[in-house]
Amino acid sequence: MESRKIVDHIQLLSNTSFINWFVMTSFPEGIDVEEDSSLSEMLSSSPIDKECIHQLTQYYDGVFDEYDGYVECPNAIRLDLNGNEYDVEFHPGDTVYYLNGEQLGCTGPEYFTKKIPLDQFKEFSQNLSSKEKLFLLPMLKATAEEKEEVFQIIDEIMQNFELSIEPERLSKCIWESVRER
Repeated sequence: MESRKIVDHIQLLSNTSFINWFVMTSFPEGIDVEEDSSLSEMLSSSPIDKECIHQLTQYYDGVFDEYDGYVECPNAIRLDLNGNEYDVEFHPGDTVYYLNGEQLGCTGPEYFTKKIPLDQFKEFSQNLSSKEKLFLLPMLKATAEEKEEVFQIIDEIMQNFELSIEPERLSKCIWESVRER
């Protein structure tokens, strides 16, 4: 496993540019089915301080040519999920998720998400603030039968942030990204 620099996740969660960018990039299957519009498209008009995101991801011209969008020592956040170590690494071309040192998923071009079933998500996140749960949400895996409960969880998390998408539409988009197909 490569080394990483742990950054203050509380500071990230108070940064609107980070929240817009994170939501935009973390739900690759997020779509408003009725409007046929992706979550990324809907948030693309939201203000994002690119310099802030470039600093977090360590983006520089040529990083995609030299390292395929990955950096050697990425910035990351670390959360304690009831005794389990959860890291989220931020690369220019990907966000990579680790649980106890093992790669759990990623949201880059060849994304693989939906790794944590709802019961385990609730167990892991019981000691997290509703804002902190945002970092775990991209890895949630939910069934059609769990839709109502998952909508409540998404709403609880997303109400902490001011985004340009109305909450119900945002929840629908995130649901499309976390539901099992």
